[in-house]
Amino acid sequence: MKEKVESVLVKPDEDLSDVHIRQSQKFDLQKDFDFHIENIKDIMITYTAVDGNFLLPPKKILMLLGYNENDFPKNIWDITDEDDIEKEKALLQELVSGSKDSYSIIKRVFRKDGEISWFLKYSFLVKKDDESIKYVFNYLIDITETKKYEEELQLINYKYKKLLDIMPDIVIILDDGLITFINDAGARTLGFREPNDLIGKEVRNFIADGEEECAKKVAKCIQNVDVVSEPAELKIRKNDDQILHMESINVGFMDGEKMSMLSVLRDITEKKKNEALKEEAMKNAMLLEQAKEADKVKNEFLANISHELRTPLNVIMGVLQLLTLLESQESLNYSSFEKYIKLMRQNCYRLLRLINNLIDISKIDAGFFKIRLKKCDIIKTVEDITLSVAEYAKSKGISLIFDTDEEEKTVYCDQDQIERIILNLLGNAIKFTHSGGNIDVNMESTEDYVRIKIKDNGIGIPEDQIGIIFERFKQVGNGYGGSGIGLSLVKSLVELHGGNIIVNSKVDHGSEFIVTLYVGKKAHIIKDEEKEDVEEKQNNYDNIKIEFSDIYSD
Repeated sequence: MKEKVESVLVKPDEDLSDVHIRQSQKFDLQKDFDFHIENIKDIMITYTAVDGNFLLPPKKILMLLGYNENDFPKNIWDITDEDDIEKEKALLQELVSGSKDSYSIIKRVFRKDGEISWFLKYSFLVKKDDESIKYVFNYLIDITETKKYEEELQLINYKYKKLLDIMPDIVIILDDGLITFINDAGARTLGFREPNDLIGKEVRNFIADGEEECAKKVAKCIQNVDVVSEPAELKIRKNDDQILHMESINVGFMDGEKMSMLSVLRDITEKKKNEALKEEAMKNAMLLEQAKEADKVKNEFLANISHELRTPLNVIMGVLQLLTLLESQESLNYSSFEKYIKLMRQNCYRLLRLINNLIDISKIDAGFFKIRLKKCDIIKTVEDITLSVAEYAKSKGISLIFDTDEEEKTVYCDQDQIERIILNLLGNAIKFTHSGGNIDVNMESTEDYVRIKIKDNGIGIPEDQIGIIFERFKQVGNGYGGSGIGLSLVKSLVELHGGNIIVNSKVDHGSEFIVTLYVGKKAHIIKDEEKEDVEEKQNNYDNIKIEFSDIYSD
């Protein structure tokens, strides 16, 4: 027969103060208890005496812990983990003594199979009219799964913390520019012992001078929540003012209602040093190659210049020996004498041209070469030079035509050097154009510039050598010889006038050299040098003889 307990159950939505109002009512405690247990889903209720004995077997707890009514322990302490018994008994004592109205505790309870379940327990006393204790009323909620999740979360947090601690990279969280988290590696990298030494500090204190704009760009990434930024490089300053190169990736995230930024920074200082060393090594290797190339060019130049000097000297020496022989044989006459004199004169011109070019190119390199400017009709100057060599071109079977869109154009220029430029270009055109070919000299002018175009239909220049024809001592492999100075000197003279020269060419289709001289701002800048005295101009015929010395013969 079930024991009748003179008490009333407390419903979940019932005020506990109403318990005494219904104490006179007699209910079957077991029936009423069963009713409530079946209708409360998450809360389990037990009635225990002060000594811990169960007044009624709690069916839900029996089922949850794997017991039945026959083998269920009679006392709550029998299923409580010993580490929690002392703590809960102390709380119960405070409840009985009246110093507490209720207490709550998270406790461990043994299942029948020996496993542990976790419960959140809330307890208070139910008293009789005479204020004596009737029983202890207990609410219990199974939080085993919650504790498992909590333990798993703690384990995950522990692993993440360990991972962050052993990471060599800086991991930092910022809130409004203040450091709220930094890992051990970050603290060490910045020159601090502990991460706590940095908490609350402004991150801008660690940004190197001149990196403010970069830091602002990095900070903008938090505008896109959960979007990882592209890697960015910036420099930071350590606690000892040492500068480090860092690579940073960043992501903004919501921390509650606040926007924060997570940054991972990798120290690439050594990488930068290695890159600098590699770049320096590449530069040195390039300089070495350039030095080798320069040495090769120098050797080729010396070989060419030796040949260029030796050839006319050999001719002159040969003529002198021949004249000496003829004189000794008394067979020297005027016609043979004149022929040999012309031959010596031509080779003297060749020597003079070569020496002049060498001297002038050296002066240009040293900055001593002077352009003597004066007002000059550039159209007439170029036309006169062209006409002066037209007969010679005709003698080679080459048609030389001059054309212009204006009859007169006054510019400031060094007329002698302009003549030298045009003669050199015309000489090359004649040298590399076969009999029956054409050379066209065209002039165009605007308010700002004068353009001189010298176009031939000769042998042309290979595409892979167009880029080197204006370089010092470089020659196109055409078998025509030369010192490799002429076009380099032409380019320098044009540039000293504030102009430029370009070439368009195709093998077997000829070449076109285009000289542009500016009559506007650039010419006025050069005009300041006009004050120097103008030396007496050489005879135009002699200039042609000198510039054409390697192809000209009377």
